[in-house]
Amino acid sequence: MEHGSARIGEIFNFGMLHLEWPTALFILVVFVVTMILLNALLFKPILRTLETRESQVNDHLKQTNDLSSSIEKSESDYEAKLSDVREKIQQSRQSSLNEALEFSQKVIGDTKETIAAKLEEAEKELEKNRASALEEASSLTEGLAQMIRSKVLV
Repeated sequence: MEHGSARIGEIFNFGMLHLEWPTALFILVVFVVTMILLNALLFKPILRTLETRESQVNDHLKQTNDLSSSIEKSESDYEAKLSDVREKIQQSRQSSLNEALEFSQKVIGDTKETIAAKLEEAEKELEKNRASALEEASSLTEGLAQMIRSKVLV
């Protein structure tokens, strides 16, 4: 066979490399069968695995979003309760302060009354002492005057 002569069933002739239609048909059949087997044994399980992973990732994202919204709600509830507690503490502190102020004013008022009463008693006592001192000074003055008269006139 010569290089220039065409063989029966020859599709392409590249010198030493040539392709005949039965070989091309066989390669096509092998390719199709290989693709079917690869699709059944490799691609479909990989695609199923990828879809499963994607659905799991979506489920986890949904759970994460739900947890995130739950956490945000819990934080807002916590902040609301915290502000309520702070307000109650402030009210309690203010009422205790008011009670202490009222008590201190009452004690101060009672003390002022007691001091005023004692001051009145002290003033009365002082007035008594002054009156008795004046009487004693008057009697002493009379006694002294009589002594001076008796000494001067005698």
